[in-house]
Amino acid sequence: MTVLEIEVGDPATPSRMENLEFLINSGAAYSAVPADILKKFGIKPPVMQEFRLSNGSKITREKGGALFKYKDRVGVADVIFGEKGDSNLLGTLTLEALGLSSYRILLNDRVVFGNTPLPAITIIDKLKKIGPEAVKKELRTKGFDPALVDSIKSKKPTDELTKIVEALPSLGVPSDRVMFEPTLARGLDYYTSTIFEVEIEGYDAGAVGGGGRYDDLIGQFTGKRLPAVGFAFGFDRLIEAMEQNNLLAMSSTATRVLVTVFSPEGLGDALSLTSKLRDNGINAEVSLDPTAKLDKQLKYSDRKTIPYALIVGPEEQSKGVVQLKNLKERTQEVLTVENLIKKLTK
Repeated sequence: MTVLEIEVGDPATPSRMENLEFLINSGAAYSAVPADILKKFGIKPPVMQEFRLSNGSKITREKGGALFKYKDRVGVADVIFGEKGDSNLLGTLTLEALGLSSYRILLNDRVVFGNTPLPAITIIDKLKKIGPEAVKKELRTKGFDPALVDSIKSKKPTDELTKIVEALPSLGVPSDRVMFEPTLARGLDYYTSTIFEVEIEGYDAGAVGGGGRYDDLIGQFTGKRLPAVGFAFGFDRLIEAMEQNNLLAMSSTATRVLVTVFSPEGLGDALSLTSKLRDNGINAEVSLDPTAKLDKQLKYSDRKTIPYALIVGPEEQSKGVVQLKNLKERTQEVLTVENLIKKLTK
């Protein structure tokens, strides 16, 4: 994680801003700012939203919009009204949230390899893929001592790794999910210290994510040394692992509801409704052609086997309701948006 100082303020009064330190983490979907600071600027939270933390627990927080400025970059983004004890980020994308609770994190430090030549490290990194005998054979063929494998296997965690492992439970990562793996190398040569990979028990195609610390990479482009940690998931492997664990609903489409557009003038309302459904965990899409007749939009929904369609015409708008059509059972009902969300999240 990297700490950056970022200015925060109210979009309506950009001249008044306050500096805050943020933990920068690509796994966090929202920034959290202490509620007293946001309310001091007059920022009002329009909604309450539930968030899943990295330890699997859920919390409810107020959510609004704030102005963020970092150097010469300025923009408005969603912000969480943080309460006491909240860090300045709330990570919401976790393996537990996907149902992949049987994961483990393999951890190593490039320092463990000492003066081992990079080509030899690259070969040792193939241990899981081709096995120890094949690795030793390749080392011998390339002019390296095969004893390197056993020598590196006997290494102990560095002091830096020990500190990281001790800190992980405070971040919601159970210590029994983390394992020191001295032969883990990660193929890229720009890592300078900590490296890690994430594996799913029973999924043998390889790690579903990985990353590490690089102290010098950013400096090659900026001329200023800026240590950082990078991490990424492998989307295809995550999907495969979820399929293998029967965590994906078998459906010809992931979309649960199509929000139809009654007229071009109603496109904005349709987009807002679609966004609200998505914020509540409901897979929704809006009709691609706002000029298409309603019948054509419903046929599109049928063709894609989308189970529900929403119709919001002038009559529904005047009453503050929506019409929900069950395209499989050929039934329909009129609901408030609140009751619609309750129904579709059952």
